[in-house]
Amino acid sequence: IRYPLWSRGLGDVYKRQLNLGIDFRGGVEFRANVSATSASADDIRRAVLDTGLPELDGTQVVELGSDQVQIQTRALDSSEVTTLKKGIAKASGSSESSVTYSKVGSQWGSQITKKAVQALVVFLVLVMLLIWAYFREWKMSVTAMLGLLNNLIVTLGVYALVGFAFTPATLIGMLTILGYSLYDTVVVFDKVRELTRDLDRSPYTYDEAVNRALNQVFVRSVNTTICLLYTSPSPRDQRGS
Repeated sequence: IRYPLWSRGLGDVYKRQLNLGIDFRGGVEFRANVSATSASADDIRRAVLDTGLPELDGTQVVELGSDQVQIQTRALDSSEVTTLKKGIAKASGSSESSVTYSKVGSQWGSQITKKAVQALVVFLVLVMLLIWAYFREWKMSVTAMLGLLNNLIVTLGVYALVGFAFTPATLIGMLTILGYSLYDTVVVFDKVRELTRDLDRSPYTYDEAVNRALNQVFVRSVNTTICLLYTSPSPRDQRGS
């Protein structure tokens, strides 16, 4: 039995759940310099686990360039912060005073999520009404919303399946995906209306005209995506700037 992508995405989210980043679940973020040592992210993570503190299996260690690492852990008390600072300083070859940390509360992430969801709902309702008024066909507006929902669920399913951290940047990226999806949908609908306007005098049937519109927009979307990826700066370039 073959299931659609959206049902697989829902299944992945339900079974594995999202790996929420520190901005959503709260915790402590450490930063340490590693310029004077060859310690890698794995070495730092191993040092964190060797401290013996409980519930640190979900600790995330990311290399920031070639001279700094970022460590994100669960919420810690003062004694646990001191213990981790010592372990990180020893593993990174730096002094304990150079290891900085900041506590991140989960309220900021929940507030941003709530506001984003509210804005998204209002936006989608307005867009749905606009598409309905522009194309004079309610089925097109409903179809556009179903396409957005499908892309949203599939993206969430991929994040849940792979285990990527869901951060505020991820939320912004998902909104960007929805924007591209809506743009392509509107372009397809406009092309379909253009090719089926004089259908009686057209050499194509309605199905052929719709298929032709999809093919033309598909090539355009692929070219736009390739140009966007080619011109976008890499994370390394962004760090350098």
